[in-house]
Amino acid sequence: MPELPGELTPKSNKCSAHHPSIVSEVERAAALIRSIGTGKRIKKVETVADTIVFSGMTHEDFVCFFIANDSAL
Repeated sequence: MPELPGELTPKSNKCSAHHPSIVSEVERAAALIRSIGTGKRIKKVETVADTIVFSGMTHEDFVCFFIANDSAL
């Protein structure tokens, strides 16, 4: 799997959740994943508890969604 080059460093001590460089980094990562994964199927999903990533659902609910909705894979 190709690594995303570069290191993301916030330019201030303020919350950087909406910092433009973070948004562009996420968009670049999503494009890379799309270019590698298009036309392929996810065979296995592993998660760990993370209240920030899985806001509004548990990590187990996330996995169950994919198991129940095979067409989403």
